[in-house]
Amino acid sequence: MKILTPFEACARRSKRGAVVGGGLLGLEAAGALKSLGVETHVIEFAPVLMAEQLDPMGGDQLRRKIERMGVKVHTGKNTEEIVHSGQNARKTMQFADGSALEVDFIVFSTGIRAPRQAGAPVRVGNRAPRRHRY
Repeated sequence: MKILTPFEACARRSKRGAVVGGGLLGLEAAGALKSLGVETHVIEFAPVLMAEQLDPMGGDQLRRKIERMGVKVHTGKNTEEIVHSGQNARKTMQFADGSALEVDFIVFSTGIRAPRQAGAPVRVGNRAPRRHRY
């Protein structure tokens, strides 16, 4: 008897999945989805994959390799909204350029940035507003 991880269980009942984030961990997640038979899309805000590690030429070479594996790559995409689509579990990802992608599930692998790197003013003792706490 094999015990499925939540990731595997979700992938087995899905046809199309998206990974938001084209860094190392996002690409690993995309490879795992693809190996489970899911039509896989990588959504990356930067113009190339692994933009923090690779120059544009290296990013383009990596994109071609990933696409040869059967993963669809969407770079330069700013996700503005994710909308639940109908009665099934599908979601529609709306992008700033007006395009959209309908998927069964989404994996977020967007990395971590210090608040100052993300452009947020930070003071010692700042607290998130109650609506942003979990």
